[in-house]
Amino acid sequence: SNNKFTKFELNRHAKGLLHSDFASHILIQQDSAYRLLKSMPNNLSKFKILFCKSPIMWSVNKVKKKYRKENSENIFLHASTFKMQSLRVGIYENSFEYLDNIITLSNEFRKLKNCKLILRLRNLEECSLSTIKYYIKDNKNVLISKNESFKNDLEKTDCLISYSSTSIEEAQYNNKHIAIIDFN
Repeated sequence: SNNKFTKFELNRHAKGLLHSDFASHILIQQDSAYRLLKSMPNNLSKFKILFCKSPIMWSVNKVKKKYRKENSENIFLHASTFKMQSLRVGIYENSFEYLDNIITLSNEFRKLKNCKLILRLRNLEECSLSTIKYYIKDNKNVLISKNESFKNDLEKTDCLISYSSTSIEEAQYNNKHIAIIDFN
């Protein structure tokens, strides 16, 4: 990021998650993580860097390839994670931004033909399922996923929409189109 506050927070966030002064090894799951690590002010020579050939920390591995029929619906999956009590400003959505992004997306999808938006939601007190349902109730092509498995939703989607989530890396690993949003 070119924003100095976001850059500061990304570096602070990566310390302890991507690298640590107490670690001797760093496991890298994505090229993007390695590029971030190299861009950070740290001494990489003291770490043994291990590259994983496949994900070790996600909920899915490779998903089945979806074969599209002509004129079939375009399916978009929204999967994002907000941080409660606005704990990671600039990196993650807070619950207000999360709800606002879902409302904005839903309103835009109302205008589209041949498109469906599936929402993967968590029923959390700070932004409950009932609150989200209230705001999207009139949108016929916006559905709430009832699947337990993220893999099932990812398999049937054409594009993942998120603000910040490991679902972005999972979609990238599975060669899905990705839209990263921030309407605020």
